[in-house]
Amino acid sequence: MPQPCPIHGTPHLDGYAVRTAGFLGGQVFDYVEAMRARFPHANAVSFGSCAARNAGTRKKVKYCAECRDALWAWCLEKRRSHEGALPFVDAVVAHLSATRGS
Repeated sequence: MPQPCPIHGTPHLDGYAVRTAGFLGGQVFDYVEAMRARFPHANAVSFGSCAARNAGTRKKVKYCAECRDALWAWCLEKRRSHEGALPFVDAVVAHLSATRGS
């Protein structure tokens, strides 16, 4: 039996993560810092190498729905507090929007 999320105590669900590739800049550093503290089991992003040919495809994962909700809130905070392009954050929001509940 899968272990529950150690942060929220909820069972992990089956779903998907979007695969990324290339250098995504400071947004990723912000993401990793926030992920460790706020949504460690969101499992919405799978980082690849700069030459990953499968960027934009999905990977099966186990995830915590409450961690994904916290990730969603973080993305919206980043979007509100930043002017200009945030391609990594926008990609995560698009993925979460497309996979809500999966």
